[in-house]
Amino acid sequence: GLEAGDIESAVELTDMFVPEAEGDTEYLEGGADEQAAALASVLREEGVGAE
Repeated sequence: GLEAGDIESAVELTDMFVPEAEGDTEYLEGGADEQAAALASVLREEGVGAE
């Protein structure tokens, strides 16, 4: 079987924090196609994506 040292991680956790919220959340209703269209609209309004 495996010993604890066999699966020990090389990563060491040094600190943890709760991030601050930087924006609002919007729930997109509908099916996948409707949600995709709504998301594309929001991204266009925010100026995100190709020009």
